Amino acid sequence: MYIVDDLHQINSAFFKLLEATYFNEALTRYTRATIDLIDFVIAKHDELDENEVRFVHGHAWQVLQYLAGSTSKEVPYEVVYALEFALVDWGLEGALITTALADRQDFHFSPAVTWDRLAKIDPRIPIPDDRRPLVQIAIPKLYKQRPLKSVALYHELGHYVDASHSVSERCYFRTVPDAVKLLRESPEVARQIHHHMMEHFADAFAACYCGEAMAGTLEAIAKGHSASPTHPATKDRVECIRDFLSGAQVGQISVFNAVLTDLGLPLLRKRFADIDVAKSFDLIRPIRLEGPEELHGVFSSGWQYLQKIVENPSHHWQDLSKFERSRLVNDLVEKSIRNMQISTGWLNATTQ
Repeated sequence: MYIVDDLHQINSAFFKLLEATYFNEALTRYTRATIDLIDFVIAKHDELDENEVRFVHGHAWQVLQYLAGSTSKEVPYEVVYALEFALVDWGLEGALITTALADRQDFHFSPAVTWDRLAKIDPRIPIPDDRRPLVQIAIPKLYKQRPLKSVALYHELGHYVDASHSVSERCYFRTVPDAVKLLRESPEVARQIHHHMMEHFADAFAACYCGEAMAGTLEAIAKGHSASPTHPATKDRVECIRDFLSGAQVGQISVFNAVLTDLGLPLLRKRFADIDVAKSFDLIRPIRLEGPEELHGVFSSGWQYLQKIVENPSHHWQDLSKFERSRLVNDLVEKSIRNMQISTGWLNATTQ
């Protein structure tokens, strides 16, 4: 009874979400399909395997968390808009990005249950025609209007790309001597090696799109962190990112690109444009962005501009506190991205 009662409550929460609007209309369809799924499980729970009912219960809780953070009122809209362009580069443009808003300083990626997996529970389960997967990533709630503090979402998207194509897993078997034997005899050691590869790939992926901003973010939120079973030392991660940005194809990067080549996927390379944001930001005005490379580039260039004017303000910035400078630069980045989205949407609408 407890689980079924939970499912009733969760469905009520989903209905409340439908009263809001979503940044992406496809998320409305996903929410409705999840309501239909839960209604079916509530009605047929006595006929279903108890473990499968609990599986749907866990899935519903998780989906609720991420869809609740993805309504137009809550979503870190500008960053998600940029991430959707990154998905296109990797042949994953159909995926639906959802964001959970954490009450602590927590960025993470959480694999989502697919509709194909849910269909296996019972042949009668209502499965939508639109089976696009969710990308479930989390961001601190305090950062949802601070795009320059949110560049780690590119890192989390890198985990999704990795999981979708098994990049780090292939790297593990490609580079570790006696990889299968190690996995069998020393699984903890094998897992640590794999996890570290996952983190280095996600770091390099993020650096492809936001450059030095990813290294700076790591130094800001994880400075001095030593290696753990799940993450390399911050110093090593930052060094790897900066080697990559310098153009060096050594160590992990060369292995990743070899595997990506085998898979017929794009290489890890710079995918953003260096923008002179100062010409607009010095006047406290958003900058005009044209195309995905400039869209991604505003994070890197905006980050570097912020570091400069926080310590050495000029022009209109001199009379503002450091906090106000940070807030306003983030606001300018937000407005620059929003203006691009509006103008692009208008152009697309008038040319169809």
